[in-house]
Amino acid sequence: METLVLPLNYARNYGRGGIRTPEPEGADLQSAAFREKSNFWGVFIMKLTYEDKVQIYELRKQGQTFNQLSKRFGVDASGLRYMTRLIERYGIEIIKKGKHRYDSPELKQEMIDKVLLEGRSQKSVSLDYCLK
Repeated sequence: METLVLPLNYARNYGRGGIRTPEPEGADLQSAAFREKSNFWGVFIMKLTYEDKVQIYELRKQGQTFNQLSKRFGVDASGLRYMTRLIERYGIEIIKKGKHRYDSPELKQEMIDKVLLEGRSQKSVSLDYCLK
């Protein structure tokens, strides 16, 4: 199966119903470097290092927008917003990689109930329970 790499602005320019075409000859080398990290819509997904996350947080505090940071680091702006909220609430240490956390079925049910029965938003509950 051949991998189709779409330009970063594909979704914005063509939407989900647009005609997909391969990149022209001589496309930038960055696209080729991320070929394996692209998802179905041509948006590039990168794993951020701890240092990247700290830098993003610092740049955000200095006034850069989430859209600017999203383009610079190749990640979704909504994920950056969420990460920033986590840091503001729990401190910078929250973004360090740690061991996988086990959540019991009872805890998961408690979180689900807060959304479905209490009408809270998924984001507010995920922030309360420090979900990454």
